[in-house]
Amino acid sequence: MQISILSKDEKLIETVKLEEGAEIEFIEAPEVEGFEFVAWVDKNGEEFEETEMPAEDVKLYASYKEKVVEH
Repeated sequence: MQISILSKDEKLIETVKLEEGAEIEFIEAPEVEGFEFVAWVDKNGEEFEETEMPAEDVKLYASYKEKVVEH
């Protein structure tokens, strides 16, 4: 099984190969100017909260929100 980790603009950041049931260790999300990382999400935009590798390949996308600038 593998996890494909993609950036906000869907560029491949990293591919991690794991056995089913193996512990998932997430990488740090790339910085995007003007945005704050929120979570790793699946193709449906749902937050990926699994801690163990499922029995299928997974694509995860970095999810961001716009930074609020306080004056």
